[in-house]
Amino acid sequence: EGTIELFLPTQTLTKVVKDATIKISWQSAIGQIGTVKTDRKTLLAPIVFRYQSDADLAVETRYYTEEGAPLGQGPLPPIAGNTTAYRVFWQIKKTLHPLEDIEVKAHVPKIAAWSAKSQADSGTVTYDAQTRMVTWKIKRMPEDISSLTASFELQLTPETADVGRFATVLEETSFQGRDTTLRELLTRKKPIQTTDLQTDDGAKGKGVVRKPAV
Repeated sequence: EGTIELFLPTQTLTKVVKDATIKISWQSAIGQIGTVKTDRKTLLAPIVFRYQSDADLAVETRYYTEEGAPLGQGPLPPIAGNTTAYRVFWQIKKTLHPLEDIEVKAHVPKIAAWSAKSQADSGTVTYDAQTRMVTWKIKRMPEDISSLTASFELQLTPETADVGRFATVLEETSFQGRDTTLRELLTRKKPIQTTDLQTDDGAKGKGVVRKPAV
């Protein structure tokens, strides 16, 4: 009786596939037990592990497109008491298994306002003014769809307390969906979005809130 630990490196899927598995076969030959010589062989039935869907969510806030065209409007860097509009992007990516009952949601901070300017590749983007929650719901993401994107505008009006720091544009984003092949629920959490737009070349370094001009 004993324990053998195995560590198996796995590969990242690089293209859309129907399924992915790891099959483990075990065979052993025992020549001696203590002082007793023997010739014992064991062969176990293969054990198959199926990959769970690799679906994940990317969250990005931008003021400009990658080509430099404005997506937002208003002062940049943001100014306390003034309104700057930003565009938030949610992108779901996967290479394995269909998903269903997908829901992405995040809380909008009090210094930000929903402008009703939203769009989605699939599903619906809604905003609840009472809970200040923006939600993206998709009934199904088929096997052959590897990416879906939704975006919406938030109008940020920083307060005096935000001067000298990055202001929060959107609170933590949560993602959940069900892997229909394995019947398992997937969940992800993504950090808050601020005015520090590191992935936006046009707005990078222009995120610290400033005082209004005297």
